[in-house]
Amino acid sequence: MSKNTYSEDSRPNIILKEEGKDDMGYPSELNKSYHREAMTYQSEMSNAGSKGGRKKNKRRSKKDQEGRNFRCQHCEKTYLSYPALYTHKKLKHPDVKVSETIQRKVVKRTEPYDSEKNPTSLEYFCTPDKAGGPIDPLSYFYEITWEKLKLDPKRSRMYPFLKVFSILDGFAVEDPETLIPKRDYDDLSPEEKKSKMCCDEVLALYLREVSRITNTRCYRKVMTIVILYREC
Repeated sequence: MSKNTYSEDSRPNIILKEEGKDDMGYPSELNKSYHREAMTYQSEMSNAGSKGGRKKNKRRSKKDQEGRNFRCQHCEKTYLSYPALYTHKKLKHPDVKVSETIQRKVVKRTEPYDSEKNPTSLEYFCTPDKAGGPIDPLSYFYEITWEKLKLDPKRSRMYPFLKVFSILDGFAVEDPETLIPKRDYDDLSPEEKKSKMCCDEVLALYLREVSRITNTRCYRKVMTIVILYREC
C-alpha cells in the first residue's frame, strides 16, 4: 500500500475535518453566519456596558438640591450625607468647636413625670396597693431565707442588723445576744451612712424604712428582692 492511500477508517475523519472550509481555506457559510452573530452580540454587549458605565459615573450637579438634607449652619452649603458635612466642617471651619457643630436630638417626655412610678421615690410606696405599716423589719426574713436559699437565717450577715431594728422599733425584746450600736440611725446624714455603714447594714436600714410605710404584701416582695440580691 502506498503512502497516499488512506484506510476506510481514516478517510471520514479527514472529510469531516475539512467540511467546514472551502477551497480558499475560509469558513463555510454556516460558520460565517455563526461568526457574524457572535461578533454582533459582542458589539452590543460592549456598547451596553459603556453606556451603563457612563451613566453610573455621571456626577450630579451642585445645583441639584434633591436629597441634600445636611446643611452647614456656617456657610449654608448642603450635602447628601452627614460624613460629607462633617468633613466639610473640619476642613472649612476648623476654628468651630465640634460640640457646637453637632446637633443633638432632645427627647421630649410624652407623659408628665409620675413619682408614684419611680421605685426610688417615697411616693412609690404610698399608693393604695402598697401603703401600710409600720411592720416588724424581721417579718418574713426567716421564711424567705430558708425557702429561697436553704440558709440558716441567723447565719445571714443581714440578720444582726434587722434584729437591732426590730428591737429599736419595739417589735422584739432586747436580749444579751444582740449588740445594740450606740447611734441613732434616724439622725445619720447620707455622708455618714456611706462612711460608717457596711453593705449589709445599709440594706437592712433600707428594709427598715420600707417596713414603716408599706403593707405586709409589698414588704414581702421587697425583702425577697433584697435578700436574693445580697446572697447571689
